[in-house]
Amino acid sequence: MKASELFRVVEEGKSEREIALELNQKGVMNDLSRPWTPARIHQILTNEKYIGNNVFNRVSYKLK
Repeated sequence: MKASELFRVVEEGKSEREIALELNQKGVMNDLSRPWTPARIHQILTNEKYIGNNVFNRVSYKLK
């Protein structure tokens, strides 16, 4: 499933749990070849990189 398909399902008003259930029923695995969880769906839907915000010049506190 492409990211655009994931966001299409979101626009249909499905919850993160419903999206994970649908992906798992279709046999689609996540990037780690594991079943989808609502938490993983939430991470994708709130990740600035995926929602279209430009992220640059950002550093982590671990790496400085």
